[in-house]
Amino acid sequence: MDSYIKDVLNKNPQASWMKRAIFEDLKTLDNKTVFSGTVEMDGKHYVFPRVRKSLFSGKLEEYDDKTAIQYGMKNKDLIGFDTAEEAEELSKYFSKFQETKNITEQDRFNNLFGKRY
Repeated sequence: MDSYIKDVLNKNPQASWMKRAIFEDLKTLDNKTVFSGTVEMDGKHYVFPRVRKSLFSGKLEEYDDKTAIQYGMKNKDLIGFDTAEEAEELSKYFSKFQETKNITEQDRFNNLFGKRY
């Protein structure tokens, strides 16, 4: 795992949504794992997931920003930063990290079973 992501997880053990996205292979129908966003509240900047695992179905569900932020506040799993730039950096970086992980998984599959179209 990437050292920046490791550092974020070590500093934010409450971010179970991030761990789930890294270690579980769940994706939405349109291939999303987290679809993170950022928000400013009370002078701090937070990263939150728009996609969460349902406690009932075990499937991923996508939420609008307002609902996703409310879930994050309720679950206390938002990742806070002092600046908007830091929050945006994590949001974008994690998306790229997940894309790379997904490509690697696809390459592994193709190497084992051959490319399917």
